Amino acid sequence: MAKKELDWHDTGAKRDVSISLKLLGVIAGIVTVGTVSATLLSIRIFDRGMAADIEQGLDYTASGVETTFTDWQTSLASYTALLAMEPAVQQGTAERDTAMLQSVLDQAKRDIFIGFLAITDTSGTVINGVNIRPGANLSSLSTVQSALRGTTATAFDTIDSFDYALFATRPISSGGRVVGTITMGVDLVANNDYSTV
Repeated sequence: MAKKELDWHDTGAKRDVSISLKLLGVIAGIVTVGTVSATLLSIRIFDRGMAADIEQGLDYTASGVETTFTDWQTSLASYTALLAMEPAVQQGTAERDTAMLQSVLDQAKRDIFIGFLAITDTSGTVINGVNIRPGANLSSLSTVQSALRGTTATAFDTIDSFDYALFATRPISSGGRVVGTITMGVDLVANNDYSTV
């Protein structure tokens, strides 16, 4: 096939589209392709950055929650240790003296944040407490069972009327023997301000 020469004097050539319109069409095509390319590249870069930011944010949040729960567990374990060493708690538990225990609990409520606190006898039945009903049976809790064997424990679980709670349980000893347990915790389901735990 022979190559056709451009003939400027050919009267049958298609000249119904002006050169400026052709040039505008080429420019519009280049701009459209450039804009679409830049947009796709920006979305891809933004998408990667956004995913990385979300992942980092989730890592920070998880780390913060873990630190908060660890702090709460440590605080609850410390509070139960202090209260379990209180002579009035030891004597009141050994003698099932609710009035003696109530005076200690009243002081504790003034000094520290208490979501709930339960003092049980050796059968795991609540003798006295804060935000937990006397007579409640906590013997099915693994932490109470451990405390009755002389071991301190913390857990996340359902306890009495609290749907999901973080709590610490410690044995109460008097005269060299375990006379009961003390359980202290926070309800994690209720809409409470735990910034002071």
